[in-house]
Amino acid sequence: MLTNRLLEAIDVKYKKIHVLYQRSFELTNKIYSVLNEENFSEIQKLIAERENNLLSAEKLISETQKIKAEIIKNNKLSKLDRTEIAKFSEILADSIETERLTLIEDIKNIQKIQFKIEEKINSIKTEITKKVNNVGVTKKIHDAYNKNIINRLVNSFLFF
Repeated sequence: MLTNRLLEAIDVKYKKIHVLYQRSFELTNKIYSVLNEENFSEIQKLIAERENNLLSAEKLISETQKIKAEIIKNNKLSKLDRTEIAKFSEILADSIETERLTLIEDIKNIQKIQFKIEEKINSIKTEITKKVNNVGVTKKIHDAYNKNIINRLVNSFLFF
């Protein structure tokens, strides 16, 4: 009976984690779209909210791992997989396995959008660098002062 209650707790936590991951995925998508619009003030709020969701999911995962460890210890199992859970409850085994696979898919979806975000940020960074380097004043400053600064630094290192 205790094992069934613990398995039900795992199932409930997996469902809560899924909700958090889904919200994180939605936020990650929104971050990407806002980034494309270059609305940087909203991005900070979205990132903070996403991080809160991911940290909450991480906490639930930790709690779930403790429950799994307790089930393994109490029932003297080597691991807790679908086959072992089915010995206690076929319904819970199916539900937990379905949720576990859903969580894996959620993580993959978040990672895909995160990769697009990183690409966009690198693109913006490159674009800004090009714009700064192409400004006439920047070129004049670089040409006028850069050689002297470099020579002074090299000379100062040679003397020490």
